[in-house]
Amino acid sequence: MTELLFGAFVAGAVYGVPLINRGVEMDLETLTYMIYLALACSILATFLQVYGQRYISEKTAAIIFLLEPVFATIFSMTAGLETVDLHKMVGGGLITASLYFSASSEFRRR
Repeated sequence: MTELLFGAFVAGAVYGVPLINRGVEMDLETLTYMIYLALACSILATFLQVYGQRYISEKTAAIIFLLEPVFATIFSMTAGLETVDLHKMVGGGLITASLYFSASSEFRRR
């Protein structure tokens, strides 16, 4: 599990180095928020998701993982942070349709 977290977040650290070299300046408040977002919202959330997937079936984990962007968009729209547009509706529909077709083919094999 540690390898997954390391592999997923090392890219962010590597991409952050060019910002330092370009002289991008951040105040302490911004840096504090960025560290919080990195630790709590990214690393901790991913760790808990991977840890929780040990206790559910592979199919349930796949459904949760694949529908994550759809639910994130729905929650963001509900909170008033995003608007509904055609691209989001089509993208969410394609994700849901692909999940349906892949799951239905799995059930037909049995």
